[in-house]
Amino acid sequence: MPPEFGRYKILSEIGRGGMGIVYQAYDPDENRLVAIKRLVMENISPEKMREFRDRFKREAVTVKRLSHPNIVEVFDVEVEGDNYFYVMEFLEGHSLKSELETRREPMTPKEFWPYLSQVAEALDFAHTMNVVHRDVKPDNIFILKDGRVKITDFGIARAIDFEETKLTKTGVMLGTLAYVSPEQLQDAKNVDHRADIFSLGVVSYEALSKQIPFSGEGIAATIVKIVSKEEKPLHILNASIGVETSACVAKAMRKRARERYRSVKDFARDYCASLTDAHGSSSLRSVGQKTAENLQALPADYKPPSEPSSAMRIPPAANSASATGALSKSEETQGDVSPFQPLPQAINFPNSEAPESTSGTWRSVNAPSSGYNHNYDPKKQTDSFNAPRFVSTSLNQQTKGKFLKSITARGKEQSPFGEPAHLAFWSGRLVVADTSTRKLSVFSKDGRWSGDLAQLPDAKDSRTRGGSVTKPSGLAFDGRGRIYVTDANDHFIRVFDASGVFMRDFKNVHGNESGLTGIALDSTGVAYAADAINGCIQVFQSDMGTWIRKLGSKGDAPGQMQLPCGLAVDRLNQIYCVDYGLSRVSVFNKAGLLVRTFGEKGSAPGQFNVPRAVAVDQNDKIYVLDSLNHRVQVFSPAGEFLYIIGEKGSEPGQLLAPSDVSIDTESNTLYVADKGNKRVQCFQIEI
Repeated sequence: MPPEFGRYKILSEIGRGGMGIVYQAYDPDENRLVAIKRLVMENISPEKMREFRDRFKREAVTVKRLSHPNIVEVFDVEVEGDNYFYVMEFLEGHSLKSELETRREPMTPKEFWPYLSQVAEALDFAHTMNVVHRDVKPDNIFILKDGRVKITDFGIARAIDFEETKLTKTGVMLGTLAYVSPEQLQDAKNVDHRADIFSLGVVSYEALSKQIPFSGEGIAATIVKIVSKEEKPLHILNASIGVETSACVAKAMRKRARERYRSVKDFARDYCASLTDAHGSSSLRSVGQKTAENLQALPADYKPPSEPSSAMRIPPAANSASATGALSKSEETQGDVSPFQPLPQAINFPNSEAPESTSGTWRSVNAPSSGYNHNYDPKKQTDSFNAPRFVSTSLNQQTKGKFLKSITARGKEQSPFGEPAHLAFWSGRLVVADTSTRKLSVFSKDGRWSGDLAQLPDAKDSRTRGGSVTKPSGLAFDGRGRIYVTDANDHFIRVFDASGVFMRDFKNVHGNESGLTGIALDSTGVAYAADAINGCIQVFQSDMGTWIRKLGSKGDAPGQMQLPCGLAVDRLNQIYCVDYGLSRVSVFNKAGLLVRTFGEKGSAPGQFNVPRAVAVDQNDKIYVLDSLNHRVQVFSPAGEFLYIIGEKGSEPGQLLAPSDVSIDTESNTLYVADKGNKRVQCFQIEI
């Protein structure tokens, strides 16, 4: 016999789960069918029942305020003795969970969009009223017969969430656990709307792949995956899912709440854009496919060159005098084919004749109105612009640096960057890693996109799917133009040849699953990789991938590190490593002995707040990227503070959570990955 529910007449049981039992009932006063959910109380300890009762009543008031077409309407909330239940509209249809279980194949991104858009509308409305659902999962997404979607159990999860031991109850909340955000596992009472964004990301991942991204064998294993493991990218699971769609779902599931979308509406907007992109189907290709634009033009017997081929020569600027003449005989007959063939597009030179909407990606500010210099020399491009000196609006008069321009987009279609987080410059080439789209793009020094690094998913003996990346964490060139890439999610180093085609990968055999956080190579071909978990720098012979030794150890004493990150090498092959755990820079000589350290935690000049990267110029001045202080600090070779480049903001020359730096020593140009502003900025540096 079901319990009594006042005036409501129970007709049948609809379903039950770990949190409650749902009945179909009749309301004689309103002459309508309703659904009643009775909460299961056996998992609440007796001493906490009073607290739960008060909390349940408070949450009920909030839930009844949520009047939205995509939120199930709650008519009544009652407490009768130990009988806690709420009455809501009766819905005819089925849950998203049932929909996914009955389908043989996953939903396509376009099929899932109507569900995602309606759920996002409901959550956005609730979030504007400061209400967090905290239990977004397929069971609580109901699909009506006419295709409309409604979210159920709004706010009730908040009342139940206070029971701290619920996650340890066998079978209780295990289904829910797979959708819970990392911060909700740590402090369930104080999460904000970004917890719902994470859960909706997991729901999206499941709908598009029929797999749970962070599922383990049991509660403990699932929690470990939610907190510390990255999901396998959707476009790797299913080649028909575009990298843009994969990237926006991945961003919704970031471990740190601040790295997710700011709102659920932003998530839905990006997801929709990935489907309706005007660039066409080409924008939906998988990174797991051959991503170089003309990779198919490579001959069948192609072999990576041991030296940079002539195909890699940087072409003259489109508007330069040399560009207007005929190709030289050697250029006409050249047989090398490179994935990096610059597009025939104009550069936005700083003159009144070049409109802001031209197809080039570089943008310049405060340009002279007299037109650009027709004697433009691409090798001295930073001297060819009358760019204004960057003037800081802060009180810190030690801020210097001449802002030149920004690069904001990549690809034939000039797609905007998502999160340009890492970069490296060498011999006229700039490589940029976008962690949002997992694209590794190459630009000429004048800012023209040349192509993407060519990953070869069918490469034999490759343990990284031919150079594919999940969370790129470091880039570096060697003396022969080869590109080395690290990933924060594994201990493999990927190597691409001078033409940008995947060659091979090798593993840090002394590491573990956490991944590598930075890489640099010296003039002798020795590779240095930052190993944050082990608190050291792993050293390899780059040609063979043979491990040589490690520098430093875990700790906070001189020569030790907590969380080593960015790396750089100077002319003497000294190794510079930023440690964002200790907010300092450690310098080792070629023999691996500590030379000096400098820096400390803080916001004053010479202090750091999460330093992420380091670079050294031709005069051995040291450039340390100070991420949460939104600046680059410059030091003498002895580690003495000199001046600052940049400050917090979104205007040209300002930075927002920058994440990497690299230097063109020929033209004394500093490139900064301005991640928060979704651009790469270029500064003239003092010699």
